[in-house]
Amino acid sequence: MWLSTGSCKDNKADYINLSANSFTFNADGKEELKINVEASQGWSVEYVGKWVIEKGKDANSIMLGATQTQNGSVRSAQVIFRAGEAVETVNLTQLGTTITFSLLEPTSVYTVMSPGGKYIGGVTSAMEGSKYKYTPFTIHIATGRKEEKPAIMDVSHVASSISDEGFFVIYEEAKGIAKYYDENNNLTTMNIPASFESPQVSATSADGNILVGYAKNTTDKRYYPIKWTGGTPKILDIPEESLFGELIDVGAYARGCSADGSVIYGAIADDQSALIWKGDNKVKFVGENLIKKHILTVNTGSGDFSYLEVDRPIYYADCTGISMNGKYLATTFLELTAPNKEVKALSYPAYYDVENEILTCVRNLPDGFED
Repeated sequence: MWLSTGSCKDNKADYINLSANSFTFNADGKEELKINVEASQGWSVEYVGKWVIEKGKDANSIMLGATQTQNGSVRSAQVIFRAGEAVETVNLTQLGTTITFSLLEPTSVYTVMSPGGKYIGGVTSAMEGSKYKYTPFTIHIATGRKEEKPAIMDVSHVASSISDEGFFVIYEEAKGIAKYYDENNNLTTMNIPASFESPQVSATSADGNILVGYAKNTTDKRYYPIKWTGGTPKILDIPEESLFGELIDVGAYARGCSADGSVIYGAIADDQSALIWKGDNKVKFVGENLIKKHILTVNTGSGDFSYLEVDRPIYYADCTGISMNGKYLATTFLELTAPNKEVKALSYPAYYDVENEILTCVRNLPDGFED
């Protein structure tokens, strides 16, 4: 059970403040949620989700409950509060009746899950004599069936991606080479364009036909995003320069894709600025509507120093996400200021509407929270 509290006053005359903006009920529906309401005038509620129960209500509060569920899946609902033109929403979830957990071997080096949650892929490590043995494996979620691949001796590999069809890609760490298992369970190195090396696969489409990642150009020594379709690689465009007006030195990576592979996202390696490719695979910066260039003036101890800074969405290797249908990207918006000439960096959750190319930054964090 999780309860988040906080308030956000509207700048207009109409306002409504709530003591809670989210809550999770157990499957039995025995909990009750009381929400205190402070509003500029009389307020009303609208329910989006038939399982929410209104157990009581007065001028300053409302008591909510949930019906019992027999479903094994988590379900969600919303309660929308209105006072004049002011609107606030409470997001509710209810756990399913059967939540099961499977404990993987503690020797698993790394695991990945397919886009639709049908397969897990991983690699276990164990000492055998004086050498390490690495054993890749896949698990079919619905049946629990585990398949171990042939062991690899003394060469470290980690899981890279797996499709809903069980197409499994692993990564040899020492040489920086992505490999996949073909229909005969043979381990095969990913194809890469001429003059490229060190291919890495970051994600796969649900059917495994499209893979995205990156490889290093041996001529200019930069990394380039790569899209594989049916095993054939294609180099994706990267910006001519960064948002800072500088030449891109290290390169750019593709980090993930939608379930059908039509939307790809990633980042500039030099500064983690978020990128997106869709349709014609032309590159764009994510969230151009909120990207802001400005001058920061800081004190270095020996005097003031001014430089260009850019507020922008960013992606790190371990902090990425996309909805399966490619409609939304989850990202982090980085904002820098210099109060009293000391740099202060704030990062906010943000989501990007891919079709309309609009980034929304969630700045109204609960009281006492930042970054």
